[in-house]
Amino acid sequence: MRFLIAVLIASMFVAGKADAAMRLLVDDFNSAKLTNVLGGNTGCWNCNPKDTEQYCVSVFSAQNALEGTGHALKLSYDISTSRTYVNEFPNIASNGYFTQLNNANLEDFKYLVMYIKGDKQEGFTKAVSLELKNLRQSSKYLLQGITDEWGRFIIPLSVFKDISDWSSMKELVFVFNETATRKSGAIYIDYIYFAAEPDQLKASAASLRKDQVLAIDGNLNDWESPKSISFDPLKKLESGEIDSPQDLNVTASFLWDYEYLYFSARVIDDQIFCRENGANIWQEDCVELYIDPGNKGLIWGNTAYFQIGFAPTGADGKPQSWAWFQGSDGGKNITTASVIGELDWDRGYQIEAAIRWDYLGVNPKKGGKIGVTVAIHDLDYNDNTQAKVNWCYIPKEDKILLGVLSLK
Repeated sequence: MRFLIAVLIASMFVAGKADAAMRLLVDDFNSAKLTNVLGGNTGCWNCNPKDTEQYCVSVFSAQNALEGTGHALKLSYDISTSRTYVNEFPNIASNGYFTQLNNANLEDFKYLVMYIKGDKQEGFTKAVSLELKNLRQSSKYLLQGITDEWGRFIIPLSVFKDISDWSSMKELVFVFNETATRKSGAIYIDYIYFAAEPDQLKASAASLRKDQVLAIDGNLNDWESPKSISFDPLKKLESGEIDSPQDLNVTASFLWDYEYLYFSARVIDDQIFCRENGANIWQEDCVELYIDPGNKGLIWGNTAYFQIGFAPTGADGKPQSWAWFQGSDGGKNITTASVIGELDWDRGYQIEAAIRWDYLGVNPKKGGKIGVTVAIHDLDYNDNTQAKVNWCYIPKEDKILLGVLSLK
């Protein structure tokens, strides 16, 4: 259920070859033809054409196109059958959709990107299996998190572990099978492309006026119209499941002066559950701030980078902070405060923090940039379900790209 609406400009893509931004468009479905942008054939398939109980059919939908222009591909499927094709999964067939890649050389690409949403009226699976093939190799990946809103899925090609030769790729296949969370329904697909680099999101931090002083008390009334990062939980889900925006939502902001980076978060949460202290606060309700001081890619666990957690309370009844890579609460380098429950905007909590620049190893200046992302972890104790949303977290082979925070 990761979701990010982005305006994709068709002129950025060149049919059949990579553009200057190193993207290779496979299909945008705007031609409404069974030939993709690469010139490859496309179509539906099923495991047994004589088994008419199961099916997958495709149509081009202008009504449901991404951003309301062109067409999207609608796949209606049913994998129910009276037959058994795999003993472990009786009465389940397999079917789907293929798009030929026409021997595309993907050696310079690192990501497969696409937009998918489910059909709210017909119902839909929350997962679909993807398979990439060359002449001699094939490899599968289970894409999860489909919702009834358009979601942008960025899939590292490295997860297709059984492919070692990317020089001449044959086919991308969508598979409905036993991994589907619903046996029948419909999904929409739009803008399938390969990318050398993913897109990083951007935010900004305003500088404090000389006469402006922040009281780190959890009350954000002294934050004067800050630039904000807003989360729609159904659009930024990293793991778990969220019922509605009332279950979990967040708005985060940054300010700065030459001594501190200031961070605040307003979290909507219908249940607040914080019993842990220290390194264990991630297990329950908390906010996580990832920081890449050089904006070159975070290296997990390296003490030059930061994953700092903030919980509104803990076992001792006090606000909690913890820097996992450094293995400490940050001491005097991190000041944290919170307000819980008594808020005029909704149920939930507020976090306010000041982090010393010298702790981060940053010499701040106007126009400077650091890498950041804000994540929220939620635990609902009534049913013991968990969820995590994350603003901009893009794994690469040896590092993690975060969003870009500019100091204004």
